Amino acid sequence: MQIDSKNDIDDKNNSETDTADFLTRYKGCFTNMLRWPQVDALWQTLITQHDKSWFLYSTNKPAPANPSSHETLIAYIKDIDTQIREQHKYDYCGIVYVDEPASPNLIKIYHPKNLGASCGSSGSRPIPGWILSTIAPVDLIVEQDQADTSNWNRFTQFMKFGQQ
Repeated sequence: MQIDSKNDIDDKNNSETDTADFLTRYKGCFTNMLRWPQVDALWQTLITQHDKSWFLYSTNKPAPANPSSHETLIAYIKDIDTQIREQHKYDYCGIVYVDEPASPNLIKIYHPKNLGASCGSSGSRPIPGWILSTIAPVDLIVEQDQADTSNWNRFTQFMKFGQQ
């Protein structure tokens, strides 16, 4: 990659800083919203905070480059809430995690059909199904592939390379 100007260098450095900031927060401490009323209160907090811009990231798609409108945030919350309640039919939630419940900046929502061991006790953590973030997210599937140095990952990368 050829860098043509000081602005290109600044943009690259800002991008790297944003990526590092997101990953640091993503790997940080979170509070589990164990009960459904806690989830309801979290959604209400987001809906009433008009001063924050949110990136809405469905991790099976590329990470968004721009934050969504407040109206889109509300619709997204309603859609996710419907999905997780329909697919996780328990009297407890336990699949929504937030960095700071009173003033959230990053929320991880695990897909009810892909829970694995979200605490990482099995050696690998599943990627959340959805992420709501006030910082631009990075593509977690790409990040996980780059961090995985197992022989299987090397083999699958080799096979992908051979198909191009």
